[in-house]
Amino acid sequence: MKHILKKQMLWALLLVMTFSSCSDFLDKLPENRVEAELVDYTKTSDMYMPVSGTYAVARTKFSAWMAFGLIAVRGDDVDKGSSPTDQIEFKYTRWRN
Repeated sequence: MKHILKKQMLWALLLVMTFSSCSDFLDKLPENRVEAELVDYTKTSDMYMPVSGTYAVARTKFSAWMAFGLIAVRGDDVDKGSSPTDQIEFKYTRWRN
């Protein structure tokens, strides 16, 4: 009986926590984002901000594909047993005619 009461109290607490959140936080824009409608693309000075943000993301995220191609795929360490010296030699001493 105590376990059922504890489960009911836990579910009630979870429901109260879920439905009692504040909605003001959801209306705020992130600090590092600008809406496309707010940027005046007729001014050259206003166009640099979105472009520099795109290049900042590209500099950190889009260059990671090179590490996979240069480090992992071209070496012989892609998977275990890729070179003959990685595996145990099979000795034929136990075989008899």
